[in-house]
Amino acid sequence: MALPGGPWRTAAFAVGALAAALAAVVAANRFDQDLLPETRDYYASGFPPDLSGESGFALIVGLSAPAGEDPRRFALEWSEAVKARARDGRRLPDAGRLDVLAAPEVICRPEAFDCAARLGGKPQAVADLVADNAVLLRRYRELQGLSGLGDAGLGVDLEGPFVRYGVVLQAQGIFLSEVAAKAAAGDFDGALRDLEADAAFYRRWLAEGRLIIAKMVALRGLTRDLQLATQLARRAGGATPGQYAALRRIATPLTRAQRAMRNAIRFEAAIIPPVVDRALEGRKARERLLAGEGPLAAQLMGIHLLRNATLNHAHRFYLLWEALDEVESRDLPERIAETRRLTDGMARPQWHWLYNFGGKLLVARSWTGLDSYIYRIRDVDALANAACAMFDLREKAIPPESVEDYLANSATACRDPYTGQPFKWDRATRRLWTASRDGGAEERFGGDGRIAVSPY
Repeated sequence: MALPGGPWRTAAFAVGALAAALAAVVAANRFDQDLLPETRDYYASGFPPDLSGESGFALIVGLSAPAGEDPRRFALEWSEAVKARARDGRRLPDAGRLDVLAAPEVICRPEAFDCAARLGGKPQAVADLVADNAVLLRRYRELQGLSGLGDAGLGVDLEGPFVRYGVVLQAQGIFLSEVAAKAAAGDFDGALRDLEADAAFYRRWLAEGRLIIAKMVALRGLTRDLQLATQLARRAGGATPGQYAALRRIATPLTRAQRAMRNAIRFEAAIIPPVVDRALEGRKARERLLAGEGPLAAQLMGIHLLRNATLNHAHRFYLLWEALDEVESRDLPERIAETRRLTDGMARPQWHWLYNFGGKLLVARSWTGLDSYIYRIRDVDALANAACAMFDLREKAIPPESVEDYLANSATACRDPYTGQPFKWDRATRRLWTASRDGGAEERFGGDGRIAVSPY
């Protein structure tokens, strides 16, 4: 029997065309892509190596090992435990670790108070602090001279490596208390030598670290060194040219390697292949990955999820963000906005999502970008430059009322990296300043949205 003419024939044709299109989509999603060689190499480059007992990272892991244990042996045993947990779910041992023994008021926190001013009158309290934490401090001083600080022996465990990174900052607080007490007692050269060694250690860690959290801990440590350097400089009324040279070495601008997020981005990338493999195991595995998002999200992610196509797609996200390492700070806001626009567009469902819909959805849920972390590093670079400019003002004995003229006519290289111009001068507070791009100035730099230092 023939179909009626007119609208019925049109409707039948439309239904047939839709069915053909759906069939084509289903057929296309039966075929995965080849994994591009550059994609495979990129993911492999982010995988952390095995832990070497001679590396600095082994001492980071073992810094809080029980007092009677060799910290490097402790670190190697910890690394094996990480692998065992990834293999069969065993818990990591965490008993018997060293903790800092001290009252909070004798731990130097230069982001909160002037350490030399507060601790200079408490030499015995600082001496007791150093004695009570002798094992931790001895290990920390050894760590300062080591390289090989990149995270290792972690695998790509999806639930985290459980390194006690914070203990490094706890040990630093003790160390900086001793530095501040030395300066207050008149041993300015000894204080600067110690502070320079500490800053050099955190700069190496910034350049070598592989995890975002490791880079942020190294960044916090360097920030404290810069802040303590500015405090010591204000006490140095008659500092020698050699002492100012040491202060400038502490406050040298970050190198490209120290600013770079490349290592951290590649570690994040190395996690993606096991995430995809887990998502391919089935709906229950996807629900565990998407904890809290409900069964519908897991169901959607299971639609047309292709392994190689997903990895090729994710690779493009990482390359866009990694390219920001080469961008100077003054051009960064525009480039970050463009990168955000491109990656947000890639994470928004479009017609090409008909192929590998589940994989594209997984990538969109897995990668949110690094805007805040990138700006946090660049803010500390701005702090280093501001400290450098401050030391210049003090060495040349520029009075507060002449600072603006001096900055306007000076050829100093210590400029605001966000503008390429001299730092702004706040007459009321007598501070050099620039705006924080990360928004964390309240916590790290003393407040009011500024990165600021006072020469007076």
